[in-house]
Amino acid sequence: MALLKLVIKTALFIVFLFGMALPSFALQKDRNSPEATASIAEKLAYADLIKSSQPANLSKILIEISESKLSLSKTEHDYYQYLYGYSLAYNGKHLAAIGVLKNIIDSEDKELAYRSIAVISNSYLLIKQYMDVFYYLDKLDELEKFVTTPSALENGIGVKSMLYNTLGVYSLAKSYALQLIENAQDPRYKCIGYQLYADSLLNLDEKVEFERIYPVAIDSCSSVNEMLWATIIHAYKIEFLLKEQNFSGALLMLDKQMPAVKATKYPFINTIYYAFYAYAYNGLNYHERALESANLALNTGEIVSIHKAHLRAYEAQYQAYRELGDSEAALKSLEEFSDVNQTYNNDRLSQQKAFYLARGEIQSKNQRIALLDKDNEVLLLQKNIYEQEVKNHRLVMTLLVVVLFIASVLAVRAVLGRKRFKLLAEFDHLTGISNRYHFNNQAKISLEYCQKNNKAVSLILFDLDSFKRINDEYGHVTGDWALRQVVKACRNFMRNNDVFGRIGGEEFAILLPGCQPDKAMLLAEICREAINSIDTAESGYSFILSASFGVSNSASSGYQLKQLLADADHAMYQAKKSGKDRVEEFAAL
Repeated sequence: MALLKLVIKTALFIVFLFGMALPSFALQKDRNSPEATASIAEKLAYADLIKSSQPANLSKILIEISESKLSLSKTEHDYYQYLYGYSLAYNGKHLAAIGVLKNIIDSEDKELAYRSIAVISNSYLLIKQYMDVFYYLDKLDELEKFVTTPSALENGIGVKSMLYNTLGVYSLAKSYALQLIENAQDPRYKCIGYQLYADSLLNLDEKVEFERIYPVAIDSCSSVNEMLWATIIHAYKIEFLLKEQNFSGALLMLDKQMPAVKATKYPFINTIYYAFYAYAYNGLNYHERALESANLALNTGEIVSIHKAHLRAYEAQYQAYRELGDSEAALKSLEEFSDVNQTYNNDRLSQQKAFYLARGEIQSKNQRIALLDKDNEVLLLQKNIYEQEVKNHRLVMTLLVVVLFIASVLAVRAVLGRKRFKLLAEFDHLTGISNRYHFNNQAKISLEYCQKNNKAVSLILFDLDSFKRINDEYGHVTGDWALRQVVKACRNFMRNNDVFGRIGGEEFAILLPGCQPDKAMLLAEICREAINSIDTAESGYSFILSASFGVSNSASSGYQLKQLLADADHAMYQAKKSGKDRVEEFAAL
């Protein structure tokens, strides 16, 4: 049932960015409309207020301002450019909107730049330029600390969650959705937060948590009369029923919700529900009804991203024709289904490629920044040394003596260390990464440094699922091959200063200095997918490799390696308990 996701996600971007104005705005039009003599600032503020609820009036105000002989200040000009770019994006002119909004992303008004980047990210997604999406998502993170207006911050967090849901990074989307639910002051954004959270839970197949929040989410949206988002959350519930092949239950919900769906007047919502009808009717062998519903799904009007929306409908149409014995029509539906499916797969591949490339570029940029910071620290140290030399020659001599002493101590420790490390192997002979002893030493050094400099630390612990079965069924040679491939797959995504070690038979740990929890969760998810994607045919056998991950961080576990490992192990146990092949973050009670 994942086949309907793209139409929901793509169209929701339009609704989210361009359709979240309060209904009361339209009712207040006469009372709030600026007079002809209103100042530029008043007109701009009003245009911002009604930009999504009254797009025609927005265009009218922008024309009035552009044709007036009044000169705009730099702040007013940037504000006008933002509203103009927003208007272009609203009307589907995404490249033009991007060109306008890029002129103000370096504005002194960081909050306005933040709002502009949110629209740019969305526009790039809609025109499928995924590398640019990730680039501007990173810039959105950088500017977030400057945002003080709750509505702007809530919109930005919602955009990030929706983007990551659309691009398949569901764990990260889930964390942003929770952040929106917990911190939103506007109840409408809390409703949207629940919709985004439910979307993530559906894709992560976390049914228990979905059932827990489902009534709360519906109440949240119903209380502010946001029936569009409520119908989408109901759609997730229906999809869970269809996954369980509870076709009768799904039909009952569809019949109950269809009047509200039609009332939204959004074609893509009708497409989703009609496709659900087709799927359920086929499941109950009502193939003529299934065919009728599939045809309705394919004729609800223009859809923002037609390929994914029609994919399920074509599949249901094909199945219905086949069961009804209409071979010619079934073949045509199958051909159309194959074409649309190929388009979707190509788009999905482009998304994944862009994600990994963008992640690599961002890491490279961060490493360059870190190197520049270190260079600055060295230059500052040299400056201080030179100043002290000028002030006090004796201090310089004392410093030299101290340096010599430290160098001597370090030299002695190095000699002793070499003798000690000759007796103890530093690296695991099978995988080439640190063994438990060396991992512990390096991790403690990194932890001391991060604690002293008040830097965040995260730790990833993962264990291969059912590894004993692999050894028992295919032999230890195959098991050793699998361990080497796992290390090779994960190592590609690590920084030079990350500490990676094999601390047990099939248990590995990664210490990430200077890494925030959300980035650690993202790396863990990437490693999990990389392990899952290993082609085992090279071993001579065909089997599936997977791992369960636990993530802890210094914010909740402190800087003691023992505690970080214990908390990550607890989270990993939860991942095992929840079905394996997943990532869990430790949450302190």
